[in-house]
Amino acid sequence: MASANLIVIFIAIVILALFLIIRFNVNSLFVLTGALFLFGLLSGTALQDITTAFRSGFGSTAGYIGIVIAEGVMLAVIMERTGAMKSAATYAAAFIPKDKRPFAICAFALFLAFFIPPEAAFILSAPFVSHFSTRKIPSTLIFVILSVSIYLGYALLPFNQSVLNSASVLNAQVWKVFIIALISITFALFCGYLWIKFVLLKEDLPDFENLFTEEEYFTTNSVYPLEALLPPVITLLLMMLRGISLFSIKPFGTGDFFTFALFVGDPIFAFFIGIVCSLLLVKRIHFREALSKWLFEAMVRSSSIILFACAGGAFGTMVKNSSLMNYIVTLISGTQLSIFVPFVIAAVVKLLTGSFAIAVVTASSVVAPSLAILNIDPVLSVAAVGSGAFMVSFINDPFFWIVSGFSGMDEKYTLKIYSLLALIMGLASFAIVAIGSIFIG
Repeated sequence: MASANLIVIFIAIVILALFLIIRFNVNSLFVLTGALFLFGLLSGTALQDITTAFRSGFGSTAGYIGIVIAEGVMLAVIMERTGAMKSAATYAAAFIPKDKRPFAICAFALFLAFFIPPEAAFILSAPFVSHFSTRKIPSTLIFVILSVSIYLGYALLPFNQSVLNSASVLNAQVWKVFIIALISITFALFCGYLWIKFVLLKEDLPDFENLFTEEEYFTTNSVYPLEALLPPVITLLLMMLRGISLFSIKPFGTGDFFTFALFVGDPIFAFFIGIVCSLLLVKRIHFREALSKWLFEAMVRSSSIILFACAGGAFGTMVKNSSLMNYIVTLISGTQLSIFVPFVIAAVVKLLTGSFAIAVVTASSVVAPSLAILNIDPVLSVAAVGSGAFMVSFINDPFFWIVSGFSGMDEKYTLKIYSLLALIMGLASFAIVAIGSIFIG
């Protein structure tokens, strides 16, 4: 089938999916699965390749993000049941004035972005920041502020493998990428703050019941704040160890300790250790119940988030395996839009595949040979790619479903609040890059 026709097919399927989900509240897993099969059939994909793409996308997402979601909720449920969650969150919140909490969350989120993948960072911190809500700032906005801040930092700061690879491919100096990232992040966060203050806080948002809506379980279970912080802090430190080991300067070398750091800091292992540590907070009388009923409750709570995230990943894999992505990328790269080329390519690939890593790799690889022709500075190109890949978060993005599931927002409000805010902040970040390209080239 002509690649141009695939654009029409993709747009029509996406509109139909959104219509069914938002207007008629059709189950998102059913819609995403149907969208995958429909796109595969209409695009002329071989029948066996359609089911292969589904299994590949679903399985790869479940094998990493799915397990981390389940473990993160297990850790949260145990801490919730023992009273450790409330104890730790109340202790931390006491040091931060209520009107400064959104800024503190932004700062903490950017700190996490230095070391930890956004999915793991959000899953670890979301249960705690949910307690930072106030009468003026509901938990829904707390979750959204946390999510966009983490992802923005991850997309632009040169401390994760995707951005470092982009800098390497585009031959950009890492320290310069870091400076541009700080400027872009600051302006994007400022624009996000204005949007929240003058638009979102003026709206009458529904009172969503998030995944960690507080319940009282065992009031006799007294957990000291510092003791309560131990499981999440150990989990955080292990993942930070991995993040530091992957820095471009390789502070731990590439020997045995480097291998050890990669293993213990893998989110799957780090969260498991966190769960083990949290079990130490459980009183003996409740220990057997914690190992069975509490962990099963966590599986039930997390199951829909995992399934939606995996279905989104499968749909993205189906689109990625078609000729649509290559056609659009080739079309855009042939234009003379200068600094807009890496930005638009990254945004389009993220929209099609839902994958930040694929968007960054594709945009960087396509633009690299044409930097001189397009008269683009390599450092600004890295920032443009990160801004484009960050600003699009849609129903085929697993992170979209993590934010939706943890915050309790339905799909309509996740698009309206989270996705729109990410779009605004991504455009603001790129505005800095575009202004910089006027003076640097």
